[in-house]
Amino acid sequence: MAGAARPATVLERLGAPVVQLRQAAEGALPVLAGTPSGMWISAEGGAIPQFDPTINSALLTAHEASVRLSYSRRLAAMSEDRAALQADLLRELGQIMASTLEEGFIKGTGSEGQPLGLLNVTGRQTKSFAGATPTWAELTAMLEQLGDADARLESAAWLLHPSTAADLMATEKSSGSGQYVLEYDGGYRIAGRPVGITSTITEDTVLLADMSKLRLVFFAAPQLLVDRYSHSTTGAVQLVVSNYTDIAVTSGPMIVVGSI
Repeated sequence: MAGAARPATVLERLGAPVVQLRQAAEGALPVLAGTPSGMWISAEGGAIPQFDPTINSALLTAHEASVRLSYSRRLAAMSEDRAALQADLLRELGQIMASTLEEGFIKGTGSEGQPLGLLNVTGRQTKSFAGATPTWAELTAMLEQLGDADARLESAAWLLHPSTAADLMATEKSSGSGQYVLEYDGGYRIAGRPVGITSTITEDTVLLADMSKLRLVFFAAPQLLVDRYSHSTTGAVQLVVSNYTDIAVTSGPMIVVGSI
């Protein structure tokens, strides 16, 4: 039941941290601006340099993501295996909720109740592709951009549309090499970094991010309502699930978006 109400998204599977807040209200996360530095001390009693960080706040808003699924009481009554029917319904509900959350986290506009998704984050880096299918050189250039912004490349991961993924599976790194841009080795990978495949991201768009710099924020517990009465005259039962959530990025340059 809990997995259907709050399913894991592709971002969580790629390593994005989840923050659970008890209250269902607005809040803020502290964000450190700047990078602390150390030094070698050349003499006994040498002074260690002081680092005075700037602490900014990532403002959070409880955006509501809801899913409603209806089924007939007749279907439930005639089902020989009630447990299997319930499992199927919950599985479908979880898939719809996961897709809804991913749509907001990845391409939300920040308006009409949506969070501001990764593709629209202020300060993100961009990379232009020469054609609809990016080349090996263009994708590794995105990794270089991310690394130059002091991202942790060991925490980096890619997001691709299924069509883009299929194209990259058939694209050689270099002509005649027999090595392909997107390969499977216990999981899909590009340049050694894991790949998440979701239809939520725009086709022919590639997103690369340091997942350790993201925060998937959930306010309070998910709400699950089983409504057997509102549509009692038509014999329908409704399942309604709601999550209150937001996504925060601690540094815009930790995201690189590639497109034509």
